[in-house]
Amino acid sequence: MAKTVSPGVLALRKVVDDVYADAREAKKQGKLVGWSSSKFPCELAEAFDLNVMYPENQAAGIAAQRDGEIMCQAAEDLGFDNDICGYARISLAYAAGKRASRKFDPETLEFIIDPKSGKPLKDENGNVVIDPETGKPKKDPKTQVPYTVLDDIHEIEALPETTEKEIAYKNFRREAIKPYKQMRIPQPDFVLCCNNICNCMTKWYENIARMCNIPLIMVDIPYNNTVEVSDSAVKYVRAQFDNAIHELEKLTGKKFDEKKFELACKHANRTAQNWLKVCDFLQYKPAPMSGFDLFNHMADVVTARGKEAAADAFELLSKDLQKNIEEGTSTLPFPEQYRVMFEGIPCWPKLPNLFKPLKENGINVTAVVYAPAFGFVYNNMDEMARAYYKAPNSVCIEQGVAWREGICRDNKVDGVLVHYNRSCKPWSGYMAEMQRRFTADLGVPCAGLMPVGLDTAIIPSIPNNRTEIRRALKIDEHARVFIFVGRLDPYKQPLDLVPLLQAAPDWYAIIIGRGSLGDELTRRLTDAGLLDRCRLIPQLPNEQVHVYYHACDAFVNLNPNEIFGMSLLEAMFAGCPPVARHAPGPDLIIENGISGLLCGTVPELAAALDKTTAAMGHAAQSRVNENVLWQNSAELALTLLPKKGKAHG
Repeated sequence: MAKTVSPGVLALRKVVDDVYADAREAKKQGKLVGWSSSKFPCELAEAFDLNVMYPENQAAGIAAQRDGEIMCQAAEDLGFDNDICGYARISLAYAAGKRASRKFDPETLEFIIDPKSGKPLKDENGNVVIDPETGKPKKDPKTQVPYTVLDDIHEIEALPETTEKEIAYKNFRREAIKPYKQMRIPQPDFVLCCNNICNCMTKWYENIARMCNIPLIMVDIPYNNTVEVSDSAVKYVRAQFDNAIHELEKLTGKKFDEKKFELACKHANRTAQNWLKVCDFLQYKPAPMSGFDLFNHMADVVTARGKEAAADAFELLSKDLQKNIEEGTSTLPFPEQYRVMFEGIPCWPKLPNLFKPLKENGINVTAVVYAPAFGFVYNNMDEMARAYYKAPNSVCIEQGVAWREGICRDNKVDGVLVHYNRSCKPWSGYMAEMQRRFTADLGVPCAGLMPVGLDTAIIPSIPNNRTEIRRALKIDEHARVFIFVGRLDPYKQPLDLVPLLQAAPDWYAIIIGRGSLGDELTRRLTDAGLLDRCRLIPQLPNEQVHVYYHACDAFVNLNPNEIFGMSLLEAMFAGCPPVARHAPGPDLIIENGISGLLCGTVPELAAALDKTTAAMGHAAQSRVNENVLWQNSAELALTLLPKKGKAHG
């Protein structure tokens, strides 16, 4: 049976659909369309009748559709470091014309279906249908989707259209681009940015402006070291707004319309008031909705808070939830037993992985700071300037702690989940101190969640027979082989593979990756007479990379600045013992001497290779399975709470 959707939710969906549709139509008509950071004052753009899109919403939507990784990789291939936040990398790739697309056969113009994508077929009683020949569940052909690949809209538009076959190919390639709405935002004619969210934002939007050769209008909001906002601070930010208005006048050729600005403020205030009311409903026990709904509805606040339709929709949603309270019903799809605060930016691609174990244990997220941050109310430019000093990343730690602890008390939480996002330094930098204070002041337990982990659902099943694997890959059965997987860029230090092979004469190397140093690495290996002791593979599908992990005796990580290391996790999951330079990621993941070896210099790495064992590979596999899978982060939340049936102090 289809899930019932409330009138308010339906209205909010229409608001967002209309904003996207209006922007696409404006682009067709030759009107200006901009991209904006979520905290740039939308009321200024509304005063000029500008159509504005929000890349943060788009990036979250793309990630939620499981295409975040391919877009992040596209950004890395363009030269952007993987330590840059996922929001930015997805957006930068999109601005460069990269698109997630459905794979197809260029000759037949038919999509190539992923056979693993189908959901188990169920009978009329809801039971899984088992194939008698295989003993495995049958797949529903309707839910099978094409493989996802990367495409480039600039390449597509440059294709010839001289023959019917060329026209058909070009049109099909256009149609193959993923059709979901979040991908379909027009390329920008200008960008608007406010830096009171994170320090990455300014460089992100500067890059977009340079890539697209378009104007950038920046608003600077200084960090506030005090709880109160001074008049001089208000004056400074007001000057920033005035300058933005001046730049928008030059861009549009229009004068700033005070009446339209006031009307947009009126709508934004009503939106904010109803939004805060919606957030406050989580104080009820049990809550009338899932806290994850706030993350979804937050996109509506960002996208359209200055529009009357958004204000109307949030008012309707507020009435829906009030009715839920009166009737004792909830959007929460399970009985609420425990309540927690979720602190930090959600990991959009993996929300289901977090939600499932919480659901299974009756845990609802009833408190967040991330969502109410978009609920400011102001009636004029000076009030707006003062409000913009109160964004979560612009305030001192005392203010930040007070806000969060107030929400925890009001929303009656049993514990706090802290999601550390290492790429977002302003948000996560003082989170350890916040976590300490939550525990001391509130008397509730706190758990810090690792921001990334290994998704085993996308890892193929590999037969555990190294001899057969090596024969298939044409690797000497008796050779000692290590593997390097990563970008051949300075950050990863791939040129150290040359002295490493020289210092480890008994080892053969599999090197998988491409990048700016690819040609230089080949030249140095050639000059050193080492090409016959390594196999260079520029690119492989991910499922084939995993086969190589199973064929190798060790994995090597040469980057002394590795923040995490996804290929490191993949190798360990395959039972391939890691040898890595000391760095934040490997130091966190590897138990030195047990599940791998940590070193500093190339000679130390070479010596460590000879110390790797099969037992170390088994320990590495156990380490990942027990600690660094996506579900581990969610399961960690369960340690916060008392045993069922016991009251929390």
